[in-house]
Amino acid sequence: MTFAAPPRGRDQPPPGPQIQHNRAGEERAAQLVHAAGSGTVISLVGLPEAPVSDHPGPVPAAVALRAVLQRTDVLTDGELSLLREWLDRIARSTT
Repeated sequence: MTFAAPPRGRDQPPPGPQIQHNRAGEERAAQLVHAAGSGTVISLVGLPEAPVSDHPGPVPAAVALRAVLQRTDVLTDGELSLLREWLDRIARSTT
């Protein structure tokens, strides 16, 4: 695919490097797509699991956050204790 360069005025910079289009055969293209898909799946499988809920609202969110709270190291012990208390209270609620 070739594009014609627009006419340049005196104040315009020279054109940048030419775009080079690479062409891959069908077999190579299929290999590249397969490799990209495999890498994505491997990356997703390596992610930590978090509880998933079909019900939106604060209770499932509190349960999910409580489940992964031990992975954080930015809160003090007192802050973690308070947050756990709040999340437990939300998780026990019925609303």
